[in-house]
Amino acid sequence: MPIPKSLTDPASMDHHGSYGLSGLNMLRTVNQYSVCVAIDPSREDDHVIGPVVPFAERKTHNPYAPTPQIYFDWKKGNLIMDAPGAVAFTGLIDRYGSEVRFQQDITLRDVTLINPPGSFSPISEKDRYLAFSLYSKDGKSLATTRSAALSLVSTSFNTDFTLGTGIAEPAFKISPGTKAGGLPVLVSRVGGTIHAPGLVGMTWHFRDWNLDTIESGIVGADGILVIPADRPVFVVDLKR
Repeated sequence: MPIPKSLTDPASMDHHGSYGLSGLNMLRTVNQYSVCVAIDPSREDDHVIGPVVPFAERKTHNPYAPTPQIYFDWKKGNLIMDAPGAVAFTGLIDRYGSEVRFQQDITLRDVTLINPPGSFSPISEKDRYLAFSLYSKDGKSLATTRSAALSLVSTSFNTDFTLGTGIAEPAFKISPGTKAGGLPVLVSRVGGTIHAPGLVGMTWHFRDWNLDTIESGIVGADGILVIPADRPVFVVDLKR
């Protein structure tokens, strides 16, 4: 029996170009269709069964949507998760639109962002980056949950953090000119309005990085929860 080429050929080793063209195709194919790898000792070469996103289409294939709940638009720079028990948006909201509407009857709008003075890389007013998620904590849908959490954040840097521009020798070492900086951490804070009818009547608690409560209230009949950008809100706990 011939020894399978995939298990012994240098082209299959852990380095750039592994598995030849099939390996280059694999990353984008996984993003779109997922993958299942089977090792067949009777085969010498690799064999692909099913659809493929070719490496040659890497600059044109967009968006990636492996399921109805996942939508990755790399050209606009955003990733959307939209399922009954959780919704999320990560990326550049200004390239997406003025608001994000999810299929679960949830909307994120009126986004504001405040950069602290001295931040190493403040968020641009034209390309505002944020990460938003609202998810059930009891396994129920967001329309019926009795316990949920919400996060609306952007980025942060240590005070006096500096990223060097020199070439590090040897590889994987910190490049010359880089400084870790220190406290306090400079946080670019995000504010926004969340409209979610399923949260009506739930008690909310704004919590900071230490999970200390800084403010509490109840979601009114309009289903609107406003997150202020000028408060150190790290996560919002919601309970019924």
